[in-house]
This record gives sequence, C-alpha cells and structure tokens, in this order.
Amino acid sequence: MALSCLLSFPSIDSLGQEVRDQSLENLLQTHAYRQLILSLEKQLNSHVAPLDVQKEAYYLCLLSEAHYKLGDLNKSKSSLQRALKFVPQMEDSILHYRIFLNQANILNAEGKFSELHNFLTPAFQYASKHQHARLLHDCYLILGGLSLQNNKPDEALILYQKAHNLSLTNHWTHLLYVDEMQMALAYCFLQQTDSAKILLDKAIAASIAQKDSAILATSYNILGYYYLIKNDQKAWRGNILTSLKIAEAIQHPAITALGYSQLVEYCLAEKKFDEAIQLGQKAYQSIPKETKPLFHVHVDSLMYEAYKGKEDTKSALKYFENYFRGRTAILSINQAEKLEEIKSSFEIKEKNLQLQNQALELENSKKRSIILFISNGVLLLLLVGRYFFKRNKQVLQNTLYKKEKMTGLLLQKEKIIAQYTGEKPESAQVFVADANFDSHTSELFTEDKKELYNQMIQAIEDQKLYLNANLDVNLVVTTLGTNKTYLYKAISQHAKSNFRMIINRYRVEEAKRLLERLVLQNSNDNIEHIYVEAGFNSPSSYYRIFRNLTGLTPREYMQEYARDIQP
Repeated sequence: MALSCLLSFPSIDSLGQEVRDQSLENLLQTHAYRQLILSLEKQLNSHVAPLDVQKEAYYLCLLSEAHYKLGDLNKSKSSLQRALKFVPQMEDSILHYRIFLNQANILNAEGKFSELHNFLTPAFQYASKHQHARLLHDCYLILGGLSLQNNKPDEALILYQKAHNLSLTNHWTHLLYVDEMQMALAYCFLQQTDSAKILLDKAIAASIAQKDSAILATSYNILGYYYLIKNDQKAWRGNILTSLKIAEAIQHPAITALGYSQLVEYCLAEKKFDEAIQLGQKAYQSIPKETKPLFHVHVDSLMYEAYKGKEDTKSALKYFENYFRGRTAILSINQAEKLEEIKSSFEIKEKNLQLQNQALELENSKKRSIILFISNGVLLLLLVGRYFFKRNKQVLQNTLYKKEKMTGLLLQKEKIIAQYTGEKPESAQVFVADANFDSHTSELFTEDKKELYNQMIQAIEDQKLYLNANLDVNLVVTTLGTNKTYLYKAISQHAKSNFRMIINRYRVEEAKRLLERLVLQNSNDNIEHIYVEAGFNSPSSYYRIFRNLTGLTPREYMQEYARDIQP
C-alpha cells in the first residue's frame, strides 16, 4: 500500500447545476466525517417515497467519500457500488465523473490498476474538455500517485505541481497542504530531502491547524520515510509511532496497518523476531484481508522473514505459501507461471531438508536466489515496498540476470547434446511446446511440421540468420524451400513463440555474448553499437526487446555480469 493510497479522498467543490447540499459539503471539507455519515444515512433512510436518481447518487457518493477518509474501504466501496448503478440513468454531468473518480481511488487502493483506467480516463477527459479545475486537480493527484507506484517520481512531481498550481490559482487553501504533502513524497523518492522537509513541515503545521488527522498521520509517516533516507533509524521509528498513534486515535485502519508493518521492518532489522511477529499480527488485525490484497502479501513476506529468523520452519513455510498464493493472484499469467516453477523447486528442497531434520539453510546459492527473487523482488511491485525500492532493486537485477544466464545455459546445453548425439536440435525449451493429436494422420502431419520447424531452427543457428537486421519470414521460406503457410503452421504447433519472438531471443542471446565480451575486455566503448552486431535494426528496438525478454537493460546486464565474474 503506497502512501499515495492513504491520502484524503478528493471532493468536488463546484457541481454547477448538479444537485448539491452545501451543508453536507462543509462537513466533508471540515473533516467531520462521522457527523456527515450520520446525516447522509438519515437522508437516505428517512424518505418514504424513492429519492430522485441524481439526489440519491449524490448522497451515496458523499457517503463513499466519508467512509474512505475514515479508512473503511469496505463501506466506501459498498456505497459507491450503489451509486454506480444509477450512472446509466444519469445525464453526462460533473456528478457522473465525481463518482467515476471515487471509483478510481478505490481501485487504486485495491491495486487494480488495469481497471482503474476505465474510470480515471473518462473523468480526466471530461475535466480537460470542460476545463473543470476542481475535477482536473483531483485527476492530477491520482495520476501522480500512479506515477509513483510505477517508479516515475519525476513524472509524479510534475503532476502534483499542476494540482498545486490549480489550488493556488483558485485559492483553495484547504487543499494546498494536501498538495504539498504529495510533492514532499515525490521529492523523497527523488532523494531531494531538503525540498521534502520544507514541504512536510508546512503540511504538518497546516493539517494541525485544519484538524485534519488523516493527513497529519500520513505526513508523519512520510516524515519517517524522510529520516529513513537520512539513515536516522531512531527518528524514522519515532515518526512512524507518532503516525500510528494518530491513526489509532481516529480509527483509520489503512494508516494503522501501514504503521505496524513498518515497525515489523524495524524489528527485523534489529533481529527482534518475537516482537516482529506480534506487530505483524496487529497489522493483520487492523485491516480486512479482502480490502488490501497487496498489503497482506507484503505482511506475509515479513512474517515469513520473522519466523525464518526464529528458525520456526513450519510457520515460515506456512507464511511463504500464503505469500506466494497472494502474489500469484496479483501477477500476470506469465509472471505467475514463472513463479510457479520457482515455488515448486523451493518446496522440493524444503521437504528434503525437513526429512533430514535440519533447519532452513539458505547458504545454498540456488535456493537463496529463489528466496530473494520472490521475497525481495516482489516488494518492488508492492505498494509498501516502494519505501525500500533502492534496497531491493539490486536484488531483482541479480535474480533476473541469473534467470537469463540459466536460459543461455539451456540453449547452449541443447546445442552441445545435438553435436554429440547427431540429432537435430528440437530448439531451446524456451520455444518448444508439445502438441498432442489423437489420429494417425495428425501424428504424421505433426511429424512433418516438426521436421520443418527443426530445419528452420538449424538454419537460423548454422547460418546465423538472426544477425541480418532485415531478416523476414520470406528469406527463411526461400532458404528452406517451403512456403509461409507450412512454416507458420510448423511454428504454431511446435513453439510457444511466433517467428519474430524466436528471432528476437537469438538476437538477445547474441547481444548478451557481446556485452559479456566488453566486460571481459574491460572496454569503455559505447554499448549502443552492439545493436548492429546483434542483428537489431535500431537502438530503440534493441533496448525495448532486450528489456522485455530479460527484465534488464543492457547496461544492467553488464553490471550484473561484472559482479558475477568477480573472484
């Protein structure tokens, strides 16, 4: 859960001709959320006849915002789902997009980023088209939070500054300190601590004056992050405790849970494993599991580390399994498949060690790389893990590098086997997919296409066709004496990738060899020229394809290789 998910729910100041109750809006702006909830529930339940569609949607929208500000995501979500049902019956209006914007906030808090854009995009387009300053301001805040979560603090800062300029232009004094807090968070990510501290001091003073406890608690939490960057562990812990105390006083579960999870991090660093476990349980109890899947995945990883530190193998494995299941549910299908293979390898090792009555031993380099890939690499994708981005980035790079080295070894191993056995290579396992057919005719057809597929792979490897930047399927078809239809069928039946992806993998492998050669030669040459030698037709396609297939940039790969060969 990133700090951007903790910030106050935006509320529209001007609804034009829309239904609007200024007394209710004032309660929202003065942070009297519980009083607002009571008033809204009375309005919604006291009418014998059904309310007007616009009015009921408006009340439900306000009710959702009030619950969100109190940190009750379940009730906020429930109210907004009722409001969304009225949207098809409503005219295109500001209220319409206010509801959309609230839904975007909830999806952001849940980590459902792909769904979020379905609601944020139309709201932003409406605000831009009609130059609706308040709606545009709130869109900038959400977009800034998304940029932070995608590790783009420069972009986030620009968006927060745009929101801040709108607040200054329109004299929204009650929003200035929220904007300043957001900008302070971006400055922290950029390591510009002086600018961050100035803005945080202003945000804290203003939130005290405005009696905005949620923003005050969040500001102290960010101040803790500031001291973490300054490597002042004592001040970091002190500000987290202050934030936690305020959050508990206002019964804000999201900020409370975040505070406890950060204290767990502190205890783990101090090797206070029993205390870390107790705090982890409090973090679980602070917020329902179904409302914050990303947060629970993170706490599962912390509990795994705590029980591992206590050498409680059984409990550690339990939290590791919880962590893996939650993580897999969040990852894309391809990522989940990769982690499933790693998890299977880990569990086999774990059972063997248990049968031998030995404690968990992470000195084994392969096992340690698996654990680090899952427990640390995954933190980069978790919102709370953004606090520790710098610390975990190197671990992820190293793990991705080792994965690529293993891929290269598998390719090389198959070629060596083919040389000694005289068999035609089936192509690397990164390409092959088994095809099963029932009839005899299908088997003959499959074998025929398999032979053509093998001929294609052998031609690509023997003639190094992939080094030709202008290579296309027509050249391969001519080389093999076949046609496109047969070749495409052969590829579709016997490979997990298409023709272009197969060629790109060979080019990436060639690029890796060239990069490794530069490291061995201790060369300071510009690595951009490598794209020509590896068969890519432009630097941009070389960078993009290398990053997509390996997870690393070419320079990051060189850095990891250099570390790998150090004695």
